[in-house]
Amino acid sequence: MNFNYLPPPQCSPANLAIATAGGPDCLSAVGPIPGFFANDPSLRVGSNTAFGEDVQRGYRQTALFGSADFDIIPRS
Repeated sequence: MNFNYLPPPQCSPANLAIATAGGPDCLSAVGPIPGFFANDPSLRVGSNTAFGEDVQRGYRQTALFGSADFDIIPRS
């Protein structure tokens, strides 16, 4: 899942040269930590992805829901 809300530009060679010369900042591309499980092991280059979630869930969950109603004050 990619969260696409990155306002500063990603660092390209041109953007990095501008940033190191005192211009607007740029950010590196995000991606999973090397060596960990990833559905997509690549960096999210050329996108506005500020945060990504790429995890493998190792469990299964089950849920039950119920409802019971009763009158606290009897109707008159």
